Parts: sequence; structure tokens; C-alpha cells
Amino acid sequence: MAGRLVALSALAFAGVAHAQSAALASDPSPLTETNLNGATLTVTLTGATFGSGVSASNFSLDTTISGVRIFSAGTINSGNATGTLTLAFNGDFDAANATLAVVVAGAAHTGGSDITSAAVAVAPERVVSLPDAVHMDEGSSVEYTAVLDGEPTGNVTVWLTRSNAIVNFHTNRLNFTTSNWNTPQTVTVTAPADADTADGFTELRHGAYGGGYGVVSRLRCGVQDTGQTGTDYDTDEDWLIEVDSLAKLNAIRWDANGDGATASGSDTTNYQAAFPNAAAGMGCPDGEDADADPDGCQGYELTADLDFDTDGDGSVDSDDDFWEGGAGWNPLPSINTTLRGNGHIIYNLYINRNSFGVALVYGTNAGARVESLGLVDVDITNPRWGSQGPSSGAVIAEMSDGSVLAGAFATGRITGSNISGQTGGTGGLVGSMRSGGGDIHSSYSVMQITGSRKGGILGYGSTGRNSVRSNISRSAGVNIVGGFTAGARNNIFTNNHGPLAQLRAPTDYSGIYFTFDDHDVDGDNLADAPWDFGTSSQYPALSFGDNGAESVIVQRGDYDLDGDGLIEVRKLSQLKAIAWDLDGDGGVAAGDAAGYEKAFRNHRADMGCPT
Repeated sequence: MAGRLVALSALAFAGVAHAQSAALASDPSPLTETNLNGATLTVTLTGATFGSGVSASNFSLDTTISGVRIFSAGTINSGNATGTLTLAFNGDFDAANATLAVVVAGAAHTGGSDITSAAVAVAPERVVSLPDAVHMDEGSSVEYTAVLDGEPTGNVTVWLTRSNAIVNFHTNRLNFTTSNWNTPQTVTVTAPADADTADGFTELRHGAYGGGYGVVSRLRCGVQDTGQTGTDYDTDEDWLIEVDSLAKLNAIRWDANGDGATASGSDTTNYQAAFPNAAAGMGCPDGEDADADPDGCQGYELTADLDFDTDGDGSVDSDDDFWEGGAGWNPLPSINTTLRGNGHIIYNLYINRNSFGVALVYGTNAGARVESLGLVDVDITNPRWGSQGPSSGAVIAEMSDGSVLAGAFATGRITGSNISGQTGGTGGLVGSMRSGGGDIHSSYSVMQITGSRKGGILGYGSTGRNSVRSNISRSAGVNIVGGFTAGARNNIFTNNHGPLAQLRAPTDYSGIYFTFDDHDVDGDNLADAPWDFGTSSQYPALSFGDNGAESVIVQRGDYDLDGDGLIEVRKLSQLKAIAWDLDGDGGVAAGDAAGYEKAFRNHRADMGCPT
């Protein structure tokens, strides 16, 4: 509807004999098409002598607005008295010159003539001006403009929503003021490709509120099917969205639930930039068996190793992505879903912040599970947060609500807080456990840890529902946990098991490792054998597989996982290292060894190739 808000002040009735007069005021004021239904008119009559009084039957409306009527009215029984009328309105109008007047019947007073108020303008509803319709092909985007159709009395926010999810807005709101109300703003809508072959449509809704506006303007949007299916980001159909780049890892911050759905607005735009042209539901299967199969995506999984040394020059600095002016990685916010590493390694995680909690992931809440993930050459500094002290860990800063960390390891260094009496902690894997506790098992760390409350696996936890079991810490000078002991059991660490040789001695689930077997690492409620003990001269390493099936040995230096006799190159620094091993046998001259070792960390003498 078109028109603008008009203030309605006290109205003088015209043409009244015997000095008879009336005044009329409204609540709300001014009257508009938006507030007309239910509005209250206050009528004050002066100078008239009444018989039985002015009642509902004595009032009527003189108006150009169709559909407005008097719903109820009070009775005026004496001179200089006031009564009220309540209006009902179920129509609409566009005319800017719509009017409304009140008529008091002459039979109700001694004057004998009808008293009619001066006609008052009623502003039609203000709306957002939009095109009649928009159309696009699936897998593409369309732009259109939106603008207010009249000057508002203050700021107006236009919220953008849609009737179904076949399209996504790139922003979730527009902001107009008294200065820019008549300047069109561009709205971009994207229609992801989907698996069906049907055309579709949705209603784009623009709810304008504030500044005298209070209406939802609608726009029909048609989507033409083109036969595209979009990119499947769950190619193995395990209900986990596949992550093979730091950009995709970073995008998890906009989808803490792991279902591939984000709120409209900048979150959606950023997420779609990391996962372009995604198939419907990110390609995750729908639940075919309501009792067994999930419906849609349930989390994320790594399908490649990742490295924060993005330019491969051997150091993390201003030339690398996610440097952020020296602050480094901004931890993912708390997640409520699965993050599975599949035995892949994240190299060179660098963080230098003063924050309440820093790690790869800030927090894990109810239902969250981080598993089968390694971090190598971690470099974290988080010395202070106010007067309380922060929580710092390689993988998770704070665990809570029964969340799980299983089959994880980290190497490197963490410098945490030295604040006396702090509430946080510094741990090789997890900084602290909070309300509801959590479960850390089948994991290990080889870290240099600094802080007043520190542990090789966990820095601090309350004495509540915590479980820290069957872990190994080779982090020198610290216990397995820092700030508490309750809930910690069957862990192995250098401080209480003597020389490091004792940690290497068992070659199976025996001796100090007899309780390390039969733990569920992959969350399928079946027991796994998560450790590979190697020889008596090797430390145990994590082995990731499905319930005893073929597995990948992590942190044992195998760079020929498929056994084809070819050294596997997973990042740029390794590609450059070929220059030191032109015959491809993994052997390099002494002068080149340091650079080669940095590219192929902890490699076996044979690089893992079959003998």
C-alpha cells in the first residue's frame, strides 16, 4: 500500500449550532492503514443538551475508506462528557487522500442537526517497493532492488526471509534511515543446485519495521531446474561434510551444528564461498531408515592434511593465510557436532592471542565429538585474560556437557597463563573441562607446556563428571592433568613411569598398556584397537581404522600409505623437497637433511615404502 503517516490531533467539529462542538482524538496517533483496525477514537461533546444520551446507534462514520466500521462505542450521558469508539478494519486502500470523519446524529441532542467532524486524512500502509517477480536457474544467483515507498519517521529495518529453503539470501536484513529511504538497495539471492528435476518457487518476504512501517512485502521467486546436481560434499555418504582445505575448516564456525545450514546473511555468504555450488543438503543422504540412518549432515571430516604454513616456506608469518596481523588462527567457536580427522594431520597451528580460550576449537558442547585427529608443530601463546586466566589447549580450549575427544595427538609448544588462582588451565590437548565434564581417551601429547595450572593432556577440570583415561603424555615436567585428579585413570606419562624407555618397552596391549585396548574411537559404539606399539625401540602411535580393519599409522613417519613404492606429497614444502632427493629414494645428502626433515617430519628411514 502507498501513503505516509499523518498525525491526527484534536479535531474541531464544524458547523455546530447553539455553540455546540466536539473534539476527536485517536490512539494510536497518527492513524494509518496499519493501525486503523482496533484504533480508539475519543469523542468529547461540548455545549449540547442530551436526552437519553449519545450511544452507539448515534455514531456513524463518513469515510472514503471501504471496510472500516465502528466496532463498539461508549455512551455520553451529559454535557462536557467524553465517550470512546473502537474501529474495525478488514480492507486495504492505496489512495493517499483517504479520509475519515465521525458523525453524531442530531436525534441525540437538542440541536436536532447532525454534527460531522472535519474529514481527516488516513495514511495508507507504507511498504517496500519490489519488482513484480524474479526468476533464476538453479545453481545461479539473481539481484533485485528494494526501496521504501515513503519517507519514514525514523530508522526502518527490513528483515529478509523465505517461505522455503530452495534459495538463500546473501544478507538477512536491509537498513533504511530518513536520509537513504529512497535509495534502492541491492538484494542477492542464490539457488543451489539440487538433485531433483522439478522447477520450484518460493516467496521472498521483506518485513519492514520501525519508523512508521509495520508490514511484510512479498515477492515471488521462481527457480528453473537445469539438471544440475551441485557439488557433493559428502562423496562417501557417511553424513559428514568433507574438509580438504583451511578455508573449509574455517567455515565450520558458521555451522556449529554440522548440518550444512547457516543463518541467512553474512554467515551464509561466507559459508558458500568455502563450499561453492553445494548440492542440496551438502550431498549428505536423507535418512532412509528412521530407526538407523541419520537425516542429513551430522558433522565434518578431514579428507586431507592441512598446513597453516600456506606458502610452504617453513614458517608461519605475514605471508600466510590466517595470520591476522600476528594473532594467528581465530579458534572455531563452540561446536555441537562431530569433527573427524580420519587420521589426517593439521600442521603449524599458530595462535598468539590474549583470549578467554584458544585452541583449534574453542569449545565442545553436548553431542560434540572430536576424533582421529593430529596436530603437529603447534605454537600457541595465550598468557592472560583479565584477572582469571584463560584456557589453552592444542585441540580444544574448553570441554563441557559430556563431549568427547578420542584418538587425538599433538606436538609442539603452548605458553599459557601464570596467573595464580586462575580458573582456566593449559593442557597439551585440552585447556579445561567445565560444566558437565567430558571424556578424553586414547590420545597422546608431546608438548612443551608453560603455565601455572598445566597438564600433558588436560590443564584443569572440576571434580565433576570428568573422564581422562588411557592416554599417553610425553610432555616433560607435567602430569597427565593439571588442576585435578578425580576422573583420571589408566593414563601413562613420563613423570610416573620412569625413563622414556619404559614407555617403549611393551609391543602390545600388555604391561603398562594392558587397559588401552577396546576403546570406541570412531563413535560407532564398537570397540577399536586404537594403538600400534611398533617395536621395543618405538613409542606407541595411534592407529585409525574401522574396528580392527586396515588402518593408517599416525606419527610414525609413513609417507607411502598405499604401499605403491612412491613417496606421497601432501603439501607445497614436500614438493619443493624433491630437489634434495632427485632419485626419489628418500635418501638425501647430509647438508640437505635438515630441510628434507622439515618437509617430511619424523619420516622412517625407508619413508614407509615396502622393502
